[in-house]
Amino acid sequence: MVRRKSVTTLQLCWTILLVYSVPTVLTSEYKKAKKGDNVTLMCNAKKPLNWWNKKGDIIGRQKGRIQQNIYGNLIIKSVRLSDSGLYTCSNINGSVKHKSIELKISAAPSFFNVTSEVNVKKNEEVVLYCNAEGHPEPNVTMFMYENGRIQKIANGTTLNTRIPCKYCIVVFLCKAENSLGEDSVNITVNVVGKPEVKILESPVTGDTVYAMVKKRETYQDDKWEIN
Repeated sequence: MVRRKSVTTLQLCWTILLVYSVPTVLTSEYKKAKKGDNVTLMCNAKKPLNWWNKKGDIIGRQKGRIQQNIYGNLIIKSVRLSDSGLYTCSNINGSVKHKSIELKISAAPSFFNVTSEVNVKKNEEVVLYCNAEGHPEPNVTMFMYENGRIQKIANGTTLNTRIPCKYCIVVFLCKAENSLGEDSVNITVNVVGKPEVKILESPVTGDTVYAMVKKRETYQDDKWEIN
């Protein structure tokens, strides 16, 4: 005779709870959009009572650029690169996931955190920045204007350099490119120093006069040099 193992009411409740607490994804999608587009992510829930989350953070019915409408769909206005990621629509307690959508945002290059202009002394080391964002990730190249021509000097978003000239202005060009387009920005380096004067003799009176021959922005602790 085989004995049947009895199941208590408490054990049965725990079994049911474990079954319903395991998140399940019914459908998954991959969605592409361009930076600046308006995007709507549709949820497959039979009831509009659901929530969207991104990387575990609940979005909910927010107001503004990202919001969830009464039908449970997520609307993202003027999408940004930072909006890329995995979005999941689930019921209110998260036990059932109705849909998972991987959102990918593409964008032409654009610059941020750029050293637009800087003053340095002769041979003083300076670091120039021209950070660019975009998707696909852009390639950044730095050039220098020299004698009316553009000369390539480095790849990347930063440049450590020293300017050997005195009383000069050097202009660099940063260029970012990907498959969707390109962007460029100039960086101006002003090499500053002490004003210089020459001692001259007046051809009329014979008196000594001082003539300033070169001038740039000076430092407070500088003194004039007499040639």
